[in-house]
Amino acid sequence: MEFHMQCDLDAVPEKAPDFGGGMIRLFYCLSDECAGMGGWDAADPQNMAIMLRGDGALRETPEGAEILPALQVTWERPVADYPHNEDHRIEGLENPWDYNVHGQKFAGWPNWYQGPERPDCPQCGMTMRHVLQLVDDPQTGFNFGGGTGHITQCPDHPDELGFGWACG
Repeated sequence: MEFHMQCDLDAVPEKAPDFGGGMIRLFYCLSDECAGMGGWDAADPQNMAIMLRGDGALRETPEGAEILPALQVTWERPVADYPHNEDHRIEGLENPWDYNVHGQKFAGWPNWYQGPERPDCPQCGMTMRHVLQLVDDPQTGFNFGGGTGHITQCPDHPDELGFGWACG
């Protein structure tokens, strides 16, 4: 598995939602041996999102993965972010025409490409919440075919993370 990014949750702005602190690391297998394993679903063996705490990794970092400096989450400016039109229906909201923010973002409403994809926590079955949205970026090597990737977290088990992606 190749290391793709990490995000230091202890360094986000004070106004950011609380996801329990720690460091999120994302690994994704791009080698031929992973072909056909999927990779787009949060439970696929081709990807791994792990949480690190001050006392070390709760899950093993893949052997041989080169770890890069943490991605620093910064806010240039707060933006108005609205639910995706399908989330409007799920949440019982009236106006599905407010625009959802696309791009790399921390928290906020996910910009789904093929409809809401909320994985369930493997420990308790609760629907996981959105933490990070990632988009194609030559600087980081992300390529989701023009779509988005999403790191999710269980509200009751904050060390349970998932990663999934979809393209249009």
